[in-house]
Amino acid sequence: MVSRALATQWFGVFLYEDDDLVDRELFPARAEAIARRLEAVATGQLLDEERQMLDGVEDVRVADERLLTHAATMEGPVPRARQRPADHDLDPALRQEAAIDRAEAAIEAQLSAEGRHLVQAVAYLDETHEIENRMIERLTSWFRLHAPALVDEVDDGVELARLVARHDDREAIARALDVDPGMGSALDPNEMRALEGLAASIVQQAQAREPLERFVTELAREMAPNIAQLTTPAIAARLIQHAGGLEELAKQPASTIQMLGAERAVFQHLTEDAPPPKHGVIFRHPMIHEAHPDDRGSIARAMAAKVAIAARADALTGNDIAGELEADLQARVDEIQRVGRRRAMRGSDR
Repeated sequence: MVSRALATQWFGVFLYEDDDLVDRELFPARAEAIARRLEAVATGQLLDEERQMLDGVEDVRVADERLLTHAATMEGPVPRARQRPADHDLDPALRQEAAIDRAEAAIEAQLSAEGRHLVQAVAYLDETHEIENRMIERLTSWFRLHAPALVDEVDDGVELARLVARHDDREAIARALDVDPGMGSALDPNEMRALEGLAASIVQQAQAREPLERFVTELAREMAPNIAQLTTPAIAARLIQHAGGLEELAKQPASTIQMLGAERAVFQHLTEDAPPPKHGVIFRHPMIHEAHPDDRGSIARAMAAKVAIAARADALTGNDIAGELEADLQARVDEIQRVGRRRAMRGSDR
């Protein structure tokens, strides 16, 4: 009596008779197609390739209980020999690509609608910041050739852009600032119009960014009120973005949260012997970036520990614990700074 067995591998379905391969149905050689089939198998579905292979075939042994629920088969041992991708002209790297596609799809599915909106909004906000900063750098360096004193007088790049866009020449800008225009090369009218156009683009970009920032702030406060109060809504939004969603952030240990946003620096540390980073996105918090450099690492660790607790509350319980976390964090920061000051005093006495 012929003994038949069915085996499904990551790249296809194979039918054996007496341990000899007699038929096969290979999956399309595309990472996304393989990823869909792997996900279907993981969720207990019967693949079309398996259905076609089982159609009209009786007394087929399978080792996967999933197939017992979908076809008239007998459970039993399957051939030990497994097919190799190279035997079917397939690149083994497809398996890794499919796994990555499947993981990305799983993350996307886990994100709530609000989470997806927040991730996209923060990414776009960062892009607008980058574009705006590049234009401001260009305006500053260009206008400095003609009025270095005026550029030094204005600290904010957008405000400088407003002045340049609003006035026809450097003398008018100097009068608006009530300062001497100082030295600088002559400014041709055509060049001034070019500068005004660049400045107007910066002002327009800044105006367009304002409602986006409000949206991100409001959504972060709604999704993660504890994290937003503890770290600011802007930092909360970026932590959620880098983690891939609030639920994913809630799963992370404090050590990972501390480094979110510093992935490039971590990679350089591991591959190029660069100094290890002490913090990622949370460095933007004044409590950290305004602290003494020697204290920043300790404060970042303390904040990350509280963010981990806040994230679990926001994702799982919805309890309002931000006030308690803020008080605990402030007490810990005060202790770190006291120790730092004593350390500095001992160092100065030597």
